[in-house]
Amino acid sequence: MLLPRTKDPLQVAILRNNVLSLARIGALPSQTADEITQLIARHAQASNIDGSVKFSLRDEPEALGLLGSPEQRQLVLRNTIEAIQNAEHASERQVDHLMRFAGNDQATHADRKFIEQQLPALYVEKWELQYVRPVFPEFADLRERQLEMVRGDTSTVLVGAHIWNKISPDDQKHISEIYRIKQIDPKSYGVISDVHTIDRSSPGSNTGTAVGSALAEAAYIDRAFDRGSYSIWSSIGWALAGGIVGSAANTAPVESYQHYYTILLADGELAKREAIGGAGDRLAPGTCVLVKSLKPVPQVTCEQGPKPLKDRLLGAWPGGR
Repeated sequence: MLLPRTKDPLQVAILRNNVLSLARIGALPSQTADEITQLIARHAQASNIDGSVKFSLRDEPEALGLLGSPEQRQLVLRNTIEAIQNAEHASERQVDHLMRFAGNDQATHADRKFIEQQLPALYVEKWELQYVRPVFPEFADLRERQLEMVRGDTSTVLVGAHIWNKISPDDQKHISEIYRIKQIDPKSYGVISDVHTIDRSSPGSNTGTAVGSALAEAAYIDRAFDRGSYSIWSSIGWALAGGIVGSAANTAPVESYQHYYTILLADGELAKREAIGGAGDRLAPGTCVLVKSLKPVPQVTCEQGPKPLKDRLLGAWPGGR
């Protein structure tokens, strides 16, 4: 059996769409396109079951046959909820997709009940209530009241594990009802104490090439399958060859700087990191960052202790705590 090699659900969807695109422009026979999309769907279903590829509601699961059975559907829902909980950026959250599914006829009573039970653990943000309210109005009202006490634009709070552990279980419980607490190791974040930069810029070159998009799509599909009894080239033949366009182009000079950082970690130790980027990518001393990615995080993350954290997060409760 021919199986796509990718483990990225988005790439599986792109692969399927590229096959359909080639069929629409006549570069791939419709029967062959149907056979390939069926192979992709079977692989998606098997991969969803064994967990090797985790499909969520934004990965076009219906087109891949992943909403047809209770088992497949439950896995897609669990993957979607996991993706929301682990999202690093607002754009990665899928609350809109989850609510759209819960509100349509495909969702069973059991599906809606399961989703409703998971809502408190999703820490729905203010801007996401517009998606939740039409489907779960009572929860939306409750969450809106909770969010009135949130200080800042998000209910997600990064907290050093060594700080969180010094807060009483009772206060932890109350804080966790409103805020999504992400505990981080004290060795994983800190304040930049020193930085120096070396200019690694280079002049431009005089050559470059561009390839036709149809050929790129065909090559992408061909590489996605194990070599064996089928190759997409045998179906497209040399018809695509006439559409290949090659051209030379000059490349612009590359501006590049290597930044060397010294970071004072939350546990008092020092760490060294380096990164390559433009002049504007340089992080200033005093910036609070995650060590591994050098991603800036709210400055208060590096400044908070147990009491300031408690006062900041619970101070908005009626009467305080």
